[in-house]
Amino acid sequence: MRKYDGLRKEIAKLKASAIGVVSPYLAWLNSISDGYELSISFWDGKPNSQRKMPKTLLYKFKTSEEAEAYLLKYLQDNRPYKPFVLFSNEELIYE
Repeated sequence: MRKYDGLRKEIAKLKASAIGVVSPYLAWLNSISDGYELSISFWDGKPNSQRKMPKTLLYKFKTSEEAEAYLLKYLQDNRPYKPFVLFSNEELIYE
């Protein structure tokens, strides 16, 4: 079983019910020297609209489990854009 399989499964469920105009589109879950860093970026699906998007959100966590739990809660509250992509500095987690 791969490290992020549970996270992939939960994001797939959330993505299937995506709604909204500006949605979470891209996230990075990176291992850093003192824990994990999570960044979430947004997009509305329109060409050349990057300047109008909310700023990228940046969070730090002590463990990957804390970061994953926060990301899932965030995506439950703010349905992800189709396609939603999640990367880490270890692997491509979800696309």
